[in-house]
Amino acid sequence: MSVANGKSESQIRMELLDLQRTLQQMGRELTNGHIGGYLQLASELDLDTIASDLEGGDVEYDPTVFPAVFYDIATDPLTVVIFSDGRLCVVDGSSDAAVRGAILETAERLGELGVYTGDRPAEDAVVVVNIPT
Repeated sequence: MSVANGKSESQIRMELLDLQRTLQQMGRELTNGHIGGYLQLASELDLDTIASDLEGGDVEYDPTVFPAVFYDIATDPLTVVIFSDGRLCVVDGSSDAAVRGAILETAERLGELGVYTGDRPAEDAVVVVNIPT
């Protein structure tokens, strides 16, 4: 069964597990939990604009180190990883609601910023999975 952009829940779980391991190898602290989230937006994203203009949290972007923006939302201790192909991922959530909320809030902020012009994602478009430890 396809759940997101032609990917199964199992494929998404493995992609998030790989991302989690990569971030840990990079030395990023992932301490909130083992619930992951995934949303595929319907457009490419300009990471340079996101890195310089996104508000509402701390933003890190160094394309020589990692090909995505790290967005630490001020209202929640989660990091949303934003890829240029439109993927929004969380790998260290503590609850389904927190992960879903962080991803949807990020998508909304990207729309406000003008880097995402597609339809507002539905809540059920966010795939939330447990990431094995």
